[in-house]
This record gives sequence, structure tokens and C-alpha cells, in this order.
Amino acid sequence: MNETEELKPCPFCGGEAHYDVAVERQGGYATYYVFCRYCGAETAMFSSIPDAVAAWNKRAVEGDLRSRLKDALDIADDFKRTLTAILDAAAFSASMAKGGQK
Repeated sequence: MNETEELKPCPFCGGEAHYDVAVERQGGYATYYVFCRYCGAETAMFSSIPDAVAAWNKRAVEGDLRSRLKDALDIADDFKRTLTAILDAAAFSASMAKGGQK
């Protein structure tokens, strides 16, 4: 991951996200965070821009949706195989009823 990775829109309002740096006054070290200019949502502070961007772009719902989509596609594949077998059996049965001709 690099600093040029595109930020996803705000998960709350859809607004444009930006990253910024905050310098710790006593320690003099920089921390980075991502925030939404529209609704004010923001990440925690991170030691690097890529870590802040990764935290912002991570969507818990996406993982769940991917899992559900995979399950749905598996069910669709099973249905397709079953339907194909039924149609093949029906075609075979119909050809046998006509005296074995296809």
C-alpha cells in the first residue's frame, strides 16, 4: 500500500475523504489520520499515511457481503447443475418415449 492509494468516500455520508498530519507537541512525532470534510468522521491516529488510509478504506460490511455473495453464487451453481440434470433426464425420457429417436 502506498500514499497514493485512493481514499474511499465517507461510509457515513458519502463525502470526500482527506488525510492530514497531526504533530505531537511534546514528542515531536507525526501521526496521520483520515477524515471527512462534510460530516467530520475520522479514523484514529496512525504512524503512517498508508496505515491511516487502510483503516479508512476498510469496511466491515464489505467482508460480510463478499461472504454472502460467494454463498449465493455457490447456491446458483448448485441450482444450475440440478436444473441441467433434470432437463437432460427429461430429454432422455422424451426420446425414449418416441422409440429411442432423438
